[in-house]
Amino acid sequence: MRYRQEYPSYVTTSPLTPVNGVIYCALFATMQWTKLYLLHDTSGAPYYTFQASVLPLSIPANCKVQLTRQQFASNYPNVSQQLQPILRDFNSKSRVLLYFGNATGLRILLIEAEKLNMTSGEHLFVAVTPLDYTAYGNFTWQNMDNDDETVRRAYRAVLLIRLVDITAYSTPPIRRLVQEWRALALNRYNNTELRHNLILPAMMAAYTAVELLAEAIQSASPGGWTKTPPSGKFLAEQLLNHTFNLQVGPVRMLGQGQLSHRHLATCFDFQTGCFRTCLISRNTPVTEHLIWERVQDGRWFDGDSFPPNEPVCGFDGHRNSNECTRQSKALTGSKLCACPMKTTH
Repeated sequence: MRYRQEYPSYVTTSPLTPVNGVIYCALFATMQWTKLYLLHDTSGAPYYTFQASVLPLSIPANCKVQLTRQQFASNYPNVSQQLQPILRDFNSKSRVLLYFGNATGLRILLIEAEKLNMTSGEHLFVAVTPLDYTAYGNFTWQNMDNDDETVRRAYRAVLLIRLVDITAYSTPPIRRLVQEWRALALNRYNNTELRHNLILPAMMAAYTAVELLAEAIQSASPGGWTKTPPSGKFLAEQLLNHTFNLQVGPVRMLGQGQLSHRHLATCFDFQTGCFRTCLISRNTPVTEHLIWERVQDGRWFDGDSFPPNEPVCGFDGHRNSNECTRQSKALTGSKLCACPMKTTH
């Protein structure tokens, strides 16, 4: 939360914060991307509609990003007619597209991009999933139809951001708590026929919130209060910039009122057909700024280099240089860009 003066009592234990501009800005800064294309699928889950509307407002002021916004509806019959001009516009302005929408919309987008030769490693499609949950779809190339192999090839051009690192919920303390909750549901409430599995990150966030409230009250009034309870602002101040050892394990409450959570960016492995982690976020020790780092074996599109912010020969392929002139004459068959941008694989 950037405006603590306006919301002095704000703290959250949820790994899914209302606004994620800081997360994306940190990624863009790491990759030195300043020209971004935001594409929102209006047929997607309400979560993506909200994120698309607040992103321009939530990006920090010092994040030097030029943002172009567009939208389409993947459930409309004329989706191809919608996407073709959008993709051409994207090609003329950027090489990094941030997609807000469900997995089904991404599949449609990639199929159309494949038709324009925009999934060969020169363009990057950044998709986002809050967590692995049916409401957001299954980001897989396998749909058991004739487009599967096309989508499998196109997925190499995708960077999938997972806002919740589900592996963080497999620690011994959390596994013990899950066993206790399962036993309570069965023995005390005879709850053996749940209609839906409860989302573990949400359960852990609620449990952590109760534990942290107890820590804040104890810190604010060690001997208990005799007159009026402490204010919400004062309780929040007991938590900010502190680390607590709780039943769920150690947690760190950052100065902006959010727990320190790790986010993952995953790249598609064509051989296995699965996404693998290639970037991990973390908060720096002193300033607690969010940064992204490459993992040791992280590879995108079978190589080490992500697309640069702008093609060497410019978006139209005709930047004034002898080298670009020679290449543009040799590559007359491409309508999208006369200068290949990806140089390492």
